[in-house]
Amino acid sequence: MMYQKGYVNHIAFLTAKDKIQPLGEKWEEEFGTRLPAHKRHYRKSKGLANAVAYSMPIIGSDKVQVILMATKECKAMPESTEWHRQNWTNRYPIISRFHMLKEARNGKSGMTWRIDPAELSQEEKYLNHLVHVGDASQVAANTKRMVAFYPMFGGVRRQIRTMLKEGTRQWQHKHKTSWPGSNPDALPILAFKRTTS
Repeated sequence: MMYQKGYVNHIAFLTAKDKIQPLGEKWEEEFGTRLPAHKRHYRKSKGLANAVAYSMPIIGSDKVQVILMATKECKAMPESTEWHRQNWTNRYPIISRFHMLKEARNGKSGMTWRIDPAELSQEEKYLNHLVHVGDASQVAANTKRMVAFYPMFGGVRRQIRTMLKEGTRQWQHKHKTSWPGSNPDALPILAFKRTTS
């Protein structure tokens, strides 16, 4: 959502949980990451950069990923400022096992998240193995875990749905019984509401 609002540059790295608060205070002072909307608006009107910061847990790690996002003006800030010292990138963010991208659907395009291809491939191979050996209870448990584990943004939801549909097709072809896994047509939907700030 912040990327769509113009925070198209970022830096991101892993750090320890106990470093989050000091880092947040530092970024608040150097980049105004907690400025209220009216002050951000004023900065924007003067051609100055704005920034926001977030921290997220990393799946399977005791580290936390931090991301400092900034508007395009960050690259034009004075050389004497911390803005100029950052190694900003404008590629789409990668958070934990997910990457953001612009996806075209039904003639429209929008930003979404997708599961990293290597992670998705491991999930597909394991589900294919369970289907092949015919372990209905493990298929049910594994697909239930996937549906509960992954945040069902549009892109992720479509990846999981495709995987489950293929699993259903293979199961019914091989075992001639009903699919024991999660229903690919009844997955939850996760979306963020837009804010007015």
